[in-house]
Amino acid sequence: MEDACAGLPRARGDQPGFRRHRDRGRDPLRRSADLPPRAEADLPPGRGNDINAGKIPMLVAGDFADFVRVIRSRLPKTEIVFIGSSPAPVRWGQADKNRELNRLVREMALSMPRVTFVDAFDVPLGPDGQARPELFVEDRLHFSPEGYRLLADRVRPFLAD
Repeated sequence: MEDACAGLPRARGDQPGFRRHRDRGRDPLRRSADLPPRAEADLPPGRGNDINAGKIPMLVAGDFADFVRVIRSRLPKTEIVFIGSSPAPVRWGQADKNRELNRLVREMALSMPRVTFVDAFDVPLGPDGQARPELFVEDRLHFSPEGYRLLADRVRPFLAD
């Protein structure tokens, strides 16, 4: 399976201090207990799996707010970069819910210090507004290397030098 953060800085790589936050469907509050004591930035994942599991966008956005609250309590100066959800061909029927989740998180992020929302919804879309199949691997859910390159290109400007 491809890594959703392929091409982005690594904790022990080209930009020390940034860590990649990998989502494996775990609760964000439990997941944050693993934070290093001096992280400079954390990149939480989009929450497409929660939407797929039937959670409504408002509740998933609430999880985001909880995540930010926990990060702030432990690492108050941490910059948080939230990468919004983007549609995948296999879950195209959930595109409107992902769009709503992105809208809610974007609104929250605007009122939260040191929180940035990166809109990635249109990254895999073609001129016709549909997800481009060539940007996904065989499962039609995860990006192909080219899809991840486009996502990394979208996120990179939001990361500190």
